[in-house]
Amino acid sequence: MELPRSQLKGLVHTQGISRTDQLLLLLLADDTKPKLPKSLTAIGKDVGLRMAKWHISDMLRRTKGLAISVPGGWEVTAAGLDHLAARGLIGAVHIAQPATDLRALLPKITNQRTREFVEEAVVCYEAGAYRGSVVLSWIGSVSLLYEHVFHNKLAEFNAELASRASNPKQKPKPVVAIDDFTDIKEDSFLDMLQAISVIGKSVKDELKGSLQIGQNAAAAHLEVLIKNVFTKF
Repeated sequence: MELPRSQLKGLVHTQGISRTDQLLLLLLADDTKPKLPKSLTAIGKDVGLRMAKWHISDMLRRTKGLAISVPGGWEVTAAGLDHLAARGLIGAVHIAQPATDLRALLPKITNQRTREFVEEAVVCYEAGAYRGSVVLSWIGSVSLLYEHVFHNKLAEFNAELASRASNPKQKPKPVVAIDDFTDIKEDSFLDMLQAISVIGKSVKDELKGSLQIGQNAAAAHLEVLIKNVFTKF
């Protein structure tokens, strides 16, 4: 949900609107990326609000989950969107639809344990815990890749691992147990998976990307992992 400045200007001056609701609306300005208090003050000034004496972070902490603090600033939660919609400040936000689309992909995951794990990530997404859903999907996908490589590509992986040694006389210890993968930096692990053709570049980039997670980004991230990792390995 994004609000252009022209629309935002009218909404924040709605008669009887609270400062809390004004802040929630400001968080929706322009894009869905998290915003710092100073950014919210600048946006507010642009739409005619005087916020110099507002204690923005304290006000947002008191919203009881309508907005949350995340790396990069503050963002509106699913509950916050419902709150604004209930007050007629924004249209009804059907956030369950992307989750419905994600759930439609679950039957394609043949391994029951894996499917249950991914469903937990989808449940997090449906609850508005977008970063939690990405963390769960990240842990699950990397674990699944460990197992796939160990059972199907171990010789190729160890050869690639040895070829990347900075000092030929000090070759890294080969992987002989699944737990040995955890000694390898995940960034390097994913590079090696691409090198031995376990995953493609787009999947590697998605896994390695440092994302500012909002609703749509989380849905896209989960969809990529379900289609390219969980249903294939």
